[in-house]
Order: sequence, then C-alpha cells, then structure tokens
Amino acid sequence: MPERFRLTRLTLASIALFFLSFPPFRTGILAYGALIPLFMILEDQPLRSAFRLSYLTGLATLAVLLYWLNWNSGASQIQATSMYLGTILYLACWWGLYGVLQTWINVRMGRTGFLAAPFLWTSIDYLQSLGELGFTWHSLATTQTFYTPIVQFIEWTGMYGLTFWIVSINTLLYLMWRSEVVQLRRRSWYLTFAAVLLMPALYGILRLQYISISGRQMNVAIIQPNIEPNRKWLERDFAFTEVMRLTDSLPANGIDLVLWPETAIPNRIPADEGKYVEIRELLTRKRTELLTGIPHREKVIINQRASYHYFNSVYVIGPETDSIQIYHKNHLVPFGEFVPSFLAPLKDMAMSIGVPDYESGRAIRVLNVHLRRDGQIVDSVFVGAAICLESVFPQLVREQVRLGARLIAIVTNDAWYDGTFGPIQHAQIAVLRAVENRVPVIRSANSGISNVVDQTGQVMSSTQNGVQDVLTASISVPRTASFYTKTGDWFPVLCFIGMFLFIVFGAIFPIRASP
Repeated sequence: MPERFRLTRLTLASIALFFLSFPPFRTGILAYGALIPLFMILEDQPLRSAFRLSYLTGLATLAVLLYWLNWNSGASQIQATSMYLGTILYLACWWGLYGVLQTWINVRMGRTGFLAAPFLWTSIDYLQSLGELGFTWHSLATTQTFYTPIVQFIEWTGMYGLTFWIVSINTLLYLMWRSEVVQLRRRSWYLTFAAVLLMPALYGILRLQYISISGRQMNVAIIQPNIEPNRKWLERDFAFTEVMRLTDSLPANGIDLVLWPETAIPNRIPADEGKYVEIRELLTRKRTELLTGIPHREKVIINQRASYHYFNSVYVIGPETDSIQIYHKNHLVPFGEFVPSFLAPLKDMAMSIGVPDYESGRAIRVLNVHLRRDGQIVDSVFVGAAICLESVFPQLVREQVRLGARLIAIVTNDAWYDGTFGPIQHAQIAVLRAVENRVPVIRSANSGISNVVDQTGQVMSSTQNGVQDVLTASISVPRTASFYTKTGDWFPVLCFIGMFLFIVFGAIFPIRASP
C-alpha cells in the first residue's frame, strides 16, 4: 500500500508539472523538473514493470495536458471522446517505450543509466513526429516559447535540441539529488549543471543583440473572422460576406498580402464564378494578393466514370491573372480529415466533414507572392503555407523554407476548441517554426489567436482569442535561412547514435551498482 501511494503521488506530480509548464502558463521553468517524478518511478524497478508504470504515468499526464481534444465542437461527444482517448492511449505507448529502454539501461548501469535519458527521450520525441499518426503538440520544446533568449539556439538543432536540453536539466537535477557521488564531487556537478542551464540563455542574449532582421519589407493584413464553424457551412454566403467586408476595410494601397484562415469560405473557387469575380475585383481595388485556406475538389476519370478527389488547400489569388497557385495539405488530421487505411474499422469514430476523406497533397511546394509599390509589382517573395496541424511539424515547414520560402503563412480554424488551452498552445508553437528557420511567421485563425512572429521568435502583434479582428503588420523578409533549414534533423540522428552507444555500453560493460 505505501508503494502504491508513492506511485500515485509521483504520477500526480508529473501531471501538475507538465500541465503548468505549457502555455498559456508562463511557467515553462517547471519543465526543468517535469520528468523527475517519472525517473523516481523507474528507479530500482524490474524490467517487467517498466512499460506498465511508464505507460500509466504517461496516460494520466497526457489525459490532463491534452484535455481540450475532448472539447471538439465539430464532432459529436462520442466522436470527440473517442478521438481524445485514442490519441492519449496511443501517445502513452511512447512513454512506455522510454520506460523499457531506460530501465534496461539502469539494470545494466545502475543510476548512472539516467545519463541516457536526454538521448532516449529526444529520439522518441522525434519518432512521434513521423508517419500518419505523427504528433508533436506535447513536445517539451513548446514549454519554452515564452522565453525568447532560450529558444535562439534551435536555429542550429531544431526544436529537438531544446527537448534534449530540458531533459538534460531534469537528469542532472535528479542525479544531484539522488546520487551519493554528489557528496564526493559536489563542485564539478554544480559547475556542470550551471553550464548546461545557462549556456542557451547566454547564447540567446548575445544572438539577439547581433541578429539582423532587416530584409525586404512586406506589408500584410490578417483577417480573423471569428465565425462559428458549423454556421459557415450552414450559411455559406454569411462567411463569404464577412471576410469580404473585413478585407474591404483595408486601405486601397500598401498591403502586399491579405491572409484569410483555413477554409475561410466553403465555396469552390473558381467554379463559383460570381464569387470568384467579386474576389478578383476586390483585390484589384486594394492592389493586393490573397492567400486563403479553401476546400478544393478535382475531377478524375476512372474507367470512364467521373469521381472527385477532395483536398484541404490554400490558394494564392492575384488581381493580374486568372491563374491560381494551389498548395494541398500534406499532413492530414487522423479521424478529423481522413482515416488511416490500417485503422479503417474505426471509421465510425471519425468526424463528418461533409465529403469523403480528404486526400493529402503529393508534394511540398511554395507559393509566389508579389510585392507592390504604388500598385506596381517591384519584387516577389516565396511563401510556405502550413494548414492547421501542419504547423507543429518542424520537418514540413523546414522543407518549404529549404525550397525557397522566406515567409511562413499558417492558416487554421481553432474555433473547434474555443474556450480551451488548445488555441493558445497552437499559436505559441509558431514561435518554434520562426526561430528554427529564421523566417517570419504570419498566422490567421478563424477563431483563436492570429499573430505575427518575427525571425527571433518575438510576437510582434496578435489578436485576442475568439474575437473578430483585422491585424496589419510590416515585416522584414530575409534572403537567407538558418543552419537547421540547410541541414535538417541532424540532431535527433545524433541522439539515436548516443542512445545506441548507451545500449551497447550497457550490454558489454554492465555496472550494476549505483554511483
């Protein structure tokens, strides 16, 4: 009974530390100890118990952290709860995997084995981002997005470097507290801990003083219509009228790009010729271009029979030409936009989107937006589009910047989770994408938070959560990108190598006694 009580207290501590580390709370410092309860649960455990204990701890922690998934207003309560439970039951498996690997190393190496934790956790964090079920929302890196100096070094490592750093602090704190070796080499441990803790902040403070955010000036306007999502589909003309009215309130000259949110209007453009003409006429009057989320349908002929493919897409529409640039969403939301083929028996738990499953885009592409002065085209900027959940995947955004994008435009519809922490967390994740690639990010939410983030991760301006608003900003578009953009996810690969070396060392040179 005392052991069960101890495990319960440690699980509650894990829940509290994780929950309070993430936005909207500005207490990301708590993440520096968020894994210590799990370390304490795993210490001296037999291998046969590792998966169960880690899995249950992760399940409870994720259940509270991702509570907002159960508040999806676009699904029935049964569907929302099913998707919520499916998500946390799946993600907790990664905690179980960490527990098994960590415990095996501990059995071979004693408490010293916890030095493998940063390599193990970061490698698993990266694995969670891959495939159709990829998800990074709960990454520890998100906890630091309010601390601008600290996140600067991810221009080299991507967000996984930030995860590694946070887990390293947890590891050192735990070993300093639990290991007798601290009594023998107290000064060296303290110096090591101080160096690990302070280096990112010192680098960030210096980097912020010398980083250049100069570049081509681009004026943007972000429309946040704050339309209840179900009403958009029931009253199709209402959504169109609102976004057109808000856009018409902009000045007639001086805005290079207007950004509408994900699926801003339910109309199929240019098939709906009347509304397409209205949009073109408005853009001509305002001397600007439009980037908008929109549903897209393509007709295909199979065996002499017509059928349709549906996409969640982004259009760039300009006043000078009838051609439309299109980007199709590559990473779809499981059970929200499609059902993975290997989970087809669970299709009844998926949301109804009014069409068959969306199809994913077949390629990453960037969009070309013109810059105008006095109505005349003087330059152009390549823009990468991220639709909703795509913005939480560093690999996807990085690929767009590698292909030439120097501005990231995020379009989303966070109204499904109004009143929860979900929209606030989603908006903060944009900070990571900006710093990783050293490009500005503009973000239009139907409801939630729309914002402008510069290359340093500073939020230049933002709307309030759940209001109708128009946000204008002048941003500097760089001509070059970051080291991370050029090299990709080399850091998690390094972590995999480190994990492998710990496993090999533990197998060949077991050290069973604790340090």
